[in-house]
Amino acid sequence: MIEIRTFEPFKNWMRKTYEFLDEKVIIKTKSLTVDYENEIKYQEIKAIHRRKISQQNGIWIGFLLIGTLSVLNWILNITCCNSATFLLIRQIGTSVGLLSSLSVFYVVEHVGFLDRDRNYLGYIPINKKNRDQVQEAIQLVRQKTEIISETNLVNSQTGKPVHFELTHWDIPDMLNKSVTNFYGECLVDTEKSLTEQLVTEVKYSELSGKTQVIKKGNESWDVAFSYWLVFWVLISNFFFVFFQKIFKSSPEIQYLFWGSLLMFLPIYLMKFVKHEAIVFYNTNDKIIYWTWISAKNREKIKQIVAFIQQKTGYNPEQD
Repeated sequence: MIEIRTFEPFKNWMRKTYEFLDEKVIIKTKSLTVDYENEIKYQEIKAIHRRKISQQNGIWIGFLLIGTLSVLNWILNITCCNSATFLLIRQIGTSVGLLSSLSVFYVVEHVGFLDRDRNYLGYIPINKKNRDQVQEAIQLVRQKTEIISETNLVNSQTGKPVHFELTHWDIPDMLNKSVTNFYGECLVDTEKSLTEQLVTEVKYSELSGKTQVIKKGNESWDVAFSYWLVFWVLISNFFFVFFQKIFKSSPEIQYLFWGSLLMFLPIYLMKFVKHEAIVFYNTNDKIIYWTWISAKNREKIKQIVAFIQQKTGYNPEQD
């Protein structure tokens, strides 16, 4: 048996134990909010993917800490019970909250186990202590089941001829840049942002050849709205706590403060703006890959669809 233990303090003090047995994997999860156990049969695992992702819960801990101190400060001001001692506590709390929020830019490598439709069955954060154990677990999974897709943090197809390439910037998703290369036997999508890095590889044999053009809003604007809210609360509290006199005496800073508050509305409304996208289905009729359509790439996407349908032997007239 291979046993791997992980601890993620920013996820409600979450502790996980992964037990890789002969026939299955048992994952035991315990935190301040949950306590459960689930099993994964090796036959369910069809893909192994590595990615780097930030500890995003840290920013919400900072937001909660600073928000709580702000509410207490408001109550103390109303009851005339505020004091220099609480100001010191608030300054310390604000500093801790800001430092906690900076963890959003600290990315940690993970290995994920996925099913045939690319749904995550489980993932393990990798560190120096458990790296060798994780590698042993991966070797065991390879022995127990047929892996149809395995990716690392670099493009394994680099150097091979590229038939088509698509590049897309998703600014609200922490400046995410996505580059999709279409090779002879597979497509490889490489994504990198301020908070995440991953490579996705899809073999054409996994695709049915069926595609569909849809219209959808960009859900990344929800992410942008959340981060802007947190950023606004953190920065405004920082000025209130450490530079209160300057803030009150400077109309320019006050205009900047209220102007930044007005940005919430357009950022929130942007998610309702629909854009064209094309989705690709796998052999189980599940969406396995999608990308945005623009005026610049529309003709290229038509060529890509024809290329993939040729690879899969799909006849669009069947539909």
